[in-house]
Amino acid sequence: MNFNFTWPFKFWKDKKKFEHLKKICQVGDCILIHHLEPDFIADGIRWFENGKVSHTAMVVDQQTLDIAEFTEKGAGIGNIEEYTQVTTEITVRRIIGLTPEQAYKMKEAGINDAKSKTGYDFFAYLGYMWINLLRKVGIKKDYRLNPTDVKGLETCSSGYIKWCEAAGLDLFPGYTRQSLTPQHLYATNKLVTIEVV
Repeated sequence: MNFNFTWPFKFWKDKKKFEHLKKICQVGDCILIHHLEPDFIADGIRWFENGKVSHTAMVVDQQTLDIAEFTEKGAGIGNIEEYTQVTTEITVRRIIGLTPEQAYKMKEAGINDAKSKTGYDFFAYLGYMWINLLRKVGIKKDYRLNPTDVKGLETCSSGYIKWCEAAGLDLFPGYTRQSLTPQHLYATNKLVTIEVV
């Protein structure tokens, strides 16, 4: 856990950051969250994933910056402003070659999940924590097999990948959605980083 001077400002929203995001975000963009202040859950996720980011969401409205996301409450529609604290770093990534038609299909899939209140897959979450723990001690090297996949439930990263699949996009051939994490979306060359805000 990295302690720094930013933690007293955890709930202070940065309006300039929000306005800047309005200028660069498009429907279908992958939003990746990195907490700069100590955060027990985020730090735990980053440790297990050997990564930097701890949450994934998708832009569904370019004007308002509404986002589709999976949290512990399940699928929902929120707003990127929730993550514009001065203690949060937002990475905006875009699928290379994404067409407006594909972006629309992704948006519809995200909104439909929110309307149907698709649940959060805690078993998959625990499953990839277990897989990553095995990787850390050198027992397992591949993410492909995750025996805890529960059909009909998603995590934040598997939700984004599901919405991509609804548009006919397979970002990680051969991998189950639930075995992939925000760090995979952060690192894949199928997406390009637009900006880190």
